[in-house]
Amino acid sequence: QLFNGTGLEFKEVNKQIVLFKLARPEAPENCQLTGVIRDKYSKEPIVGVNVFIAGTLKGSSTNLDGIYTIKDVEKGFYELAASHISYKISISKIEIIEGTKKLNIDFELNPKINQLKELKVVSLKYKEWENYFGIFKQEFLGSTHNAGRCEILNPEVLDFIFDKEKQSIMVKAYKPLIIINTALGYELDYYLSFFEIAQGNTRSTGISNFKELVPKNENERKRWNKNRLRSYKGSLTHFLRSLTNSSIESEGFMIYRLKELPLKKDVESQKINSNALIENSSLVGEKILKFNDFLKVVYSKETETSAYVDDQIRRAMGVDPYIKNYYNSVRRGMSLGKQTSFMKLNYKTATINLNGFFKESLAATTFGYWSWERLAESLPLEYEP
Repeated sequence: QLFNGTGLEFKEVNKQIVLFKLARPEAPENCQLTGVIRDKYSKEPIVGVNVFIAGTLKGSSTNLDGIYTIKDVEKGFYELAASHISYKISISKIEIIEGTKKLNIDFELNPKINQLKELKVVSLKYKEWENYFGIFKQEFLGSTHNAGRCEILNPEVLDFIFDKEKQSIMVKAYKPLIIINTALGYELDYYLSFFEIAQGNTRSTGISNFKELVPKNENERKRWNKNRLRSYKGSLTHFLRSLTNSSIESEGFMIYRLKELPLKKDVESQKINSNALIENSSLVGEKILKFNDFLKVVYSKETETSAYVDDQIRRAMGVDPYIKNYYNSVRRGMSLGKQTSFMKLNYKTATINLNGFFKESLAATTFGYWSWERLAESLPLEYEP
């Protein structure tokens, strides 16, 4: 008992006591991704391809032989992307299961058509373009405090297409957007695949590659950590992780079932147990989310910000007197409410992966606070508070 908890063991050798240290069990190794990237037609290897796991800090570039290597990837479901300025981006959905030490994923990239042939005359005047860009920034980055600390370094890669009949704006980017977020300390390469603003709703899809910025000093590092934690708390990712870990109440969430969104009147809601929403998947660690109609999710540990209330007033003006009156009363001095979001599944079920993200693209539509917090609040998949 003398050596309990010391990591030491002993044995008697030739009437002498010999002490030795117990070998620690090695931590399980994570997976290494590797592969060769070639031209689809010539089959020649391509140098300098950016290969990354979407939504993470993990990435690599191909060498002279077109080979890439990404080390230390945990088990889970990911999108692996290969991007090069002369080729169309290629994305492969991959799954790393327990015990996989190495996974080989090759790509064959399609060359882009000569961009000179794709150029078209843009009739937008500078003021029109500037106006559309302002709308895009607000809908894309959001209108939070952090959004004001984000900068798109290459806005010239954007094209805006206005449909007069539908009163919609479609946005296309012919190169990845480079975004600096000095509030959270990240640089993002964002590959926009779809973005449309129509009838007051915004829909978008895309993938991002995160890079850590280098802090100027210790104070800036601490500020980034504080801001990252603030962005995480109450977020959709925080909620989904709490669902899968059965820690909804302790993390500060309350869930209610709704038949419809409370847009024009108060809607009766029924508080539900989170266990009624979740089923086990066939894959270890993954969960299946299933519910009908809408969920109302209240995060009790933080209140709505005044910026959120202002944004809701702006959007409600001239649309619905119920919403407008409510938010005007808040601005006149009523206490701010708890952060409240709504969710509707776009399919019968949705899969939550090990990192606390939806496995399916466009698995759900969110409203309220989650819908307001956009790219400026996004964190890499591997972020842990």
